[in-house]
Amino acid sequence: MPKRKEAEKYAVLGEKDCWQLYGLQGLAPNKFASVVSNVLAGRFMLVNTREVGRPSPLEPRLL
Repeated sequence: MPKRKEAEKYAVLGEKDCWQLYGLQGLAPNKFASVVSNVLAGRFMLVNTREVGRPSPLEPRLL
């Protein structure tokens, strides 16, 4: 396959400000503490991945 004549250009990535709970699990302890302090300060936000209308296994069931 021939090489491209021009290099591909990509957008500049900014700081990650939306976090999923599963993404926090794999962070190093110092990075985790930094992200959590920013979430508590309101600079970052957590993304809720629960489906609407589907009960959580931790919620009490009403019979």
